[in-house]
Amino acid sequence: MSIRRLTSPWLFIALMTAGLFASLLGATNSLDRDFYFYQEFIQKLADFQFDFSVPGFHGSNLFAVPWYWITSSEIAAIEIQLLFALLLPACAYLAGKELFNSKWHGLMLAAIVTMTPFVSVISKIGYTSSGLFVLMLLTIYGACKGKWWAGVTFGLAMLTKPFAIALLPLLWVKRPKNGSIISRHRIIILGLIIPAMYIAIQYLQVGHIIVGVHPELSESTVWQGPTKILMNLAYALQILFSVHNYHYPNPAGTGHENLLHTTPLLIFLALFAFMKPSQFIVTLWEQNPRLQAIPLG
Repeated sequence: MSIRRLTSPWLFIALMTAGLFASLLGATNSLDRDFYFYQEFIQKLADFQFDFSVPGFHGSNLFAVPWYWITSSEIAAIEIQLLFALLLPACAYLAGKELFNSKWHGLMLAAIVTMTPFVSVISKIGYTSSGLFVLMLLTIYGACKGKWWAGVTFGLAMLTKPFAIALLPLLWVKRPKNGSIISRHRIIILGLIIPAMYIAIQYLQVGHIIVGVHPELSESTVWQGPTKILMNLAYALQILFSVHNYHYPNPAGTGHENLLHTTPLLIFLALFAFMKPSQFIVTLWEQNPRLQAIPLG
């Protein structure tokens, strides 16, 4: 085997994937409440029942429907997330490589995502973090390549976890410079249309917007009074800039499931934006060094 093959980035990606596969084999399923919502949605959709009254964000669950048609698996919601988990190293490599035009940066992002167990192993309890990250990473890759389908993955990412809205500034920076307004912003427009349609249909079916897996909350009750409005705003900021995310339905209930949603990816982007601003951020960033401290705060 040649030295070139031994140093191929895809060899390292294969090793990361194999290590991740071994880790997933060593973990056992522990079905959480969220899983039952996701599985119910998948089974209903597989029977062509478009029931948006089922609590939860179901963007990545759409991919489980063909799998359920084939297997009729009672844990299809978990199995599709495990498949997403195995795609994490490759998707992270492609996103990092295209974003910074560097194979090394691609490998570093792949390593960061692969070694973040919350993103992958938590699939075993039915959470959708691996699906969220795959869709986000594909959005970055597609946006860098100027592909229209990045709008679809962006929209589905937001339907998986609304935290994916954090990609919006990056998509704005990476938008094409030529063409009509619609063609230049087609990824953003398409990405926003998808969750907007979902919300509209859900509102028509249920009469209100269901807040994730919390059927007791709606668009009007989620704020829970004037004081909670400020706390929810803090929650939004913590998702972007903190490892510990605020759990808005019950602050005392903040636990491991609220940690590290998008933080590893944002840390990666912030560090390289800090070290190589000329390749990443507009001139304003370069002329105002104080701004560079914001994403690292």
